[in-house]
Amino acid sequence: VNLRIILNITHKKNMSMKKIILSFAMLIVACCAFGQDADYLMKQYKKLKGAEYKNVTKTNKKKAKKEKYINPRFWEIVQKIEKIEMVMVPLNDNLRDNLTENIKNIEGYENLYEKKNNTNSMLSKNWSIFPLVQYYGIEDNDIFKDVIIRIDTQFDEQITVIIHIVGELSAEEVMETVTLKQNKNI
Repeated sequence: VNLRIILNITHKKNMSMKKIILSFAMLIVACCAFGQDADYLMKQYKKLKGAEYKNVTKTNKKKAKKEKYINPRFWEIVQKIEKIEMVMVPLNDNLRDNLTENIKNIEGYENLYEKKNNTNSMLSKNWSIFPLVQYYGIEDNDIFKDVIIRIDTQFDEQITVIIHIVGELSAEEVMETVTLKQNKNI
């Protein structure tokens, strides 16, 4: 009788310990999945095969200083940017879907803008250059403090561009930053 009681108590302690360990493991998984930030996202995607990473913060600040009087708007915007980095990475449809989920899981981020199938007319044929453009970020009183811009391209291969901007910019300035980037000013 005594032996059965001891085994039963030991079994209950083991089950309790297993529940505690399982609960702790689930907590860690939840923190990793939902507690990630934009820096973590950028680190993960720049590690992928074929990825090209660029932190263009210092380059832009130097260029803006040189062009301060030629392009004062560029100077003004760059002064508000703490960091601007980008990753260009080939992603198949599954990895693009994973990216969507990863961005949605960034704490405090919300979808600010989305456009699908941005087309361009070339030789009277419509073709999709950017199948998806999304802006996610943290907005506070019409000021964007942290923004992820995702641009899917469709050329010979599916390249996704992820741009991370940290600063205090208006919506127009965020849009100008991307436009300036396409014009090689940012």
